[in-house]
Amino acid sequence: KRSNNNNNKIPPNPDKVTRLFLKNMCRQKMTEEKLLEILPDITHVVWNTHSGDGSFLGQAWVEMSSPEAAAEAVGIVSGTPVLGRPLYVKLQAPNGKDVWPPPQSQVKSNSSR
Repeated sequence: KRSNNNNNKIPPNPDKVTRLFLKNMCRQKMTEEKLLEILPDITHVVWNTHSGDGSFLGQAWVEMSSPEAAAEAVGIVSGTPVLGRPLYVKLQAPNGKDVWPPPQSQVKSNSSR
């Protein structure tokens, strides 16, 4: 758990959203392992890649273990520099058009727990 000093930054999450949209990640250096260091409660990750060449676009959608972990990520982690760039994090409920989280998106390791 995070320090209670940051509770005033944690946004309300009345819809119990557990999916986050992350942007402004370093396209050359971001890895699943690094992401788990920053957000250890991630259960699934979907990297946003270029449809033509498959290159990483610096954005991802992640599933968090709980609505509380998702809200904490927005309130505490958003804006924190990661690999030299401020990471932006926002709650983003699934749109219902796709299966969320996708079955093949479960994180492979979570050594920071």
